[in-house]
Amino acid sequence: MADTLRDSLKLPTKRRVRKIGKLRFDNLGDIDVLAADASRKHIIVLECKDLSVARTPHELLDEVTHLLYGDRKHRSVVAKHEDRIRWVREHMSEVLKFFEIPARTGWRVVSYIVVDEALITPHLLKCPIAVLSLEQLKKGLP
Repeated sequence: MADTLRDSLKLPTKRRVRKIGKLRFDNLGDIDVLAADASRKHIIVLECKDLSVARTPHELLDEVTHLLYGDRKHRSVVAKHEDRIRWVREHMSEVLKFFEIPARTGWRVVSYIVVDEALITPHLLKCPIAVLSLEQLKKGLP
């Protein structure tokens, strides 16, 4: 998916980002794909999910439940991703420096969850983060 952003959309991208400069994410995990769109002044944060391993309807339901809601022991993918988005917003000047972009105002963080297969579920359930398929991403970001 990082390759799609870099090659198709011609955006500088970083994969599996665990720290920005000397700043670590602590308990937030990593950012799957981080990109900068200078023409739109967007920092793009992607959470990538491979749902092709879900072969049966029950397995797909489990994956979507994990993605949107989590369970008693684990927070949802969406909740963790929202924490990473918040971190990026709070450290915008460091993120711009990471991409070697002069710090200026007017930048905003946009975020997507990208899945390998198109899902109808996010259209039926309210998901606070836009969900795109890999094919949609190849056509361009909204």
